[in-house]
Amino acid sequence: MTSLFEKAEINGLVLKNRFIRSATWEGMAADDGGPTSKIVELYTRLAEGEVGLVIAGHAYVHPQGKHAPRQLGMDQEGLIQGYQALTQAVHEKGGKILSQLSYGGAYLSKSRVEHDPWGSAGSGSSLRKCGSQG
Repeated sequence: MTSLFEKAEINGLVLKNRFIRSATWEGMAADDGGPTSKIVELYTRLAEGEVGLVIAGHAYVHPQGKHAPRQLGMDQEGLIQGYQALTQAVHEKGGKILSQLSYGGAYLSKSRVEHDPWGSAGSGSSLRKCGSQG
């Protein structure tokens, strides 16, 4: 039986052990979606506590897909420096970090959607027309 404390590899990514912190939503990001000092501290402490892989979770890739306030975002170049600092901090403690990308989709509040996702059709009539053709 393989030990949880042995090195592991996932598609070329070598981990110091098999402990993985799954993606979650902390609600600790900055208003613009960037990582805050609280998130850096949390993920660094996890790596310091021997978690081999931290998965930063629920990061939106487009403002229209933002599901909740204080959610991590990866939708603008201005955030790169903060993510580089976060990654470096986790690496310095011997951990690895990945990010779960997400889109709010059906769970988005109508108040968060700035435009009609169906385009000029408004009511989704163009989708119904496509579906009825075959």
